[in-house]
Amino acid sequence: MDVLDQQKAVRKAATGRMCLLFGGGFLLFTAITSTLLYGINFLVIASKAAAGTKEYVEILEKTNMQVPFLRLVGILFVIMAVVEVFAGISSVRYSNRVDKATTMIRIALVLLVVEALMEVFLCFSKLMSLGMLFTAIGIPLFILWGAWGFRKLSKEDPKRVYAVDMKKRQQARRQAAAQPAAPKKSLRERAMMQADYTQDTSEEIQPEGEKEPQADAVHTSEGIQSDGEAKQEVHDAAEADKTKQGEE
Repeated sequence: MDVLDQQKAVRKAATGRMCLLFGGGFLLFTAITSTLLYGINFLVIASKAAAGTKEYVEILEKTNMQVPFLRLVGILFVIMAVVEVFAGISSVRYSNRVDKATTMIRIALVLLVVEALMEVFLCFSKLMSLGMLFTAIGIPLFILWGAWGFRKLSKEDPKRVYAVDMKKRQQARRQAAAQPAAPKKSLRERAMMQADYTQDTSEEIQPEGEKEPQADAVHTSEGIQSDGEAKQEVHDAAEADKTKQGEE
């Protein structure tokens, strides 16, 4: 397997793992907070209406529904929640298992069919709108996409078991944690390093044509200084001769 094939395999593994993990988690969330609550509400309404509670009896009369029908709908929602919980747990559990791709494809297909039938039934019974059908089949399709990518990956590499080798990641993290951390520099040291870096950078950026005149200027100033010193020595010698002649 060349480098390009390895990159494709890594991309498929990461995509499939993400689809199964997030799809399964979101499916569990919706199963508990939406599907199961719908079923419980329908069962509660049916039981209250059967008990003769006036408020719930009026609700059934306005919606032209019977108590057995509401109980049936409530039971279907509870069954649907159980199926979604099972599919969500399986999706999260096998989110890193390439060898379980076929199993996840079957679970996703069963979930897709059950969701579609349930939404069609609710649409014809006027309990849900047809637009909810696309929302209901979205998560199963997302999980199916990830499982299908795992299946392709397993065909390319039949010996592969895991999508991502978590042991290697854990070992790399442990090694990184075991290494001693670099000592933190103080604010003064960092400022001095920044100043040295800035000075070195400015010297490197300065062109050679600007450096030569500076050197010439230094030599010129040194020559002027040496001439002045020589003249001063001659002047001092002349003054000494005049003083000596005066004394004589």
